[in-house]
Amino acid sequence: MLIPSERIQALTNFADPTIELNDSVSKATKVESRNILPYIQPDLDYLVRLNLEAICRYEKQFHVLKYNFQIGCKKIVDEMIINCDLRYIYVEKNSWVPYNLRYWVPPILVDIFKTVEVDWPLVYMSGSEIIDLMQKLTPVFEFIENIPIIIDSRHTTIDFVVEWDGIRFYMTNYYLTSLFVGAGGFWLLTSWVCLLTSLVFLSYILRDTEEKTSVKTIDRKVDREVNTK
Repeated sequence: MLIPSERIQALTNFADPTIELNDSVSKATKVESRNILPYIQPDLDYLVRLNLEAICRYEKQFHVLKYNFQIGCKKIVDEMIINCDLRYIYVEKNSWVPYNLRYWVPPILVDIFKTVEVDWPLVYMSGSEIIDLMQKLTPVFEFIENIPIIIDSRHTTIDFVVEWDGIRFYMTNYYLTSLFVGAGGFWLLTSWVCLLTSLVFLSYILRDTEEKTSVKTIDRKVDREVNTK
């Protein structure tokens, strides 16, 4: 693949009945490898992330969610923090309209839905390691214990994000700066080439003109000497 996909998304289904849960209140989803493996590049590094979209059951609170992510023989048990404060959710989605004016502007200008969006890092792995582990066993992500949120599986994904290095890191994360630096550098280089070419061509023309002038001067002197004799 000439240009690899920067973010590969796997859809989730936290209501999958085929998954054996540790208890009746846990929520889990599989990561189907057939939708992911064709796009994974073995020579690149990836950061696996949970792109969560949910609705809080209890507002104005912070919630700590324990989770278990198993990919092949690797098992990651950790916890994530979700801020369910209404003002925080609103400000994250609407940076132009103040919170107290949200009902005084047209609905097209604001997003008043109370969905929480979290992009949480899970594990850092190489592409070859991901391919090897996902071919052995289907990865499973599970929220442990009862969770105070309602997960929207249609908009929640497990993402495999390329971790660029070298010059590709700057071109991806600082594309405007890279554009100006690249365009400016190319302009300076071409300007120097044009200037150097112009100077060389000008020196050639001046030298040719001087030679012609000197030849004409010599001819005139010879003519004068001949006429004098």
